[in-house]
Amino acid sequence: MRKKIILLGDSITEAFPSGSVLKDYEIINKGISGDSTGGVYKRLSEDVVALKPDFVFLLIGTNDFALGRSNDEIEAGIYKIVQSIKNSLHSAIIFSVSILPVRNLENRSNTRIIEVNRNIRKMTEELKINYFDLHSSFIDGKGMLRKEFTEDGLHLTSEAYRHWGELLAKLLSEIE
Repeated sequence: MRKKIILLGDSITEAFPSGSVLKDYEIINKGISGDSTGGVYKRLSEDVVALKPDFVFLLIGTNDFALGRSNDEIEAGIYKIVQSIKNSLHSAIIFSVSILPVRNLENRSNTRIIEVNRNIRKMTEELKINYFDLHSSFIDGKGMLRKEFTEDGLHLTSEAYRHWGELLAKLLSEIE
């Protein structure tokens, strides 16, 4: 039986080409365009816990920046989600994924994204879950989302998703 992976997040997750990568896994994409930490938290029971996944990858937070939330609010929202998943799914392997950089977007600061990612990494250590650092592979020399990875400064190109899929496959091969 194939192991079940849930990808949980917003439009960036929603557009991940689940059917074309990692054929040895059942990938369930629970990304919803426009979602924030609060929205993900509200749908945890139905979209995650009820499905009893082996792995959960949480990538959320970029829309919280656009909604004017503080770093503390974003981090608290992610913490609440992870803690809830951890309390409900004792055998699932949980990954909090770093928030991706953006390119020339005023309502999302790359400096703040780096700060929040640093604190997410600390949180994963505290909660004894895993951190999946996509950010460092998606950033250019100027601290922005790599130009070839986006057309609008936020959403990803097929090249970026291919890169993400390769990183995910490598990660899973190392832990399986």
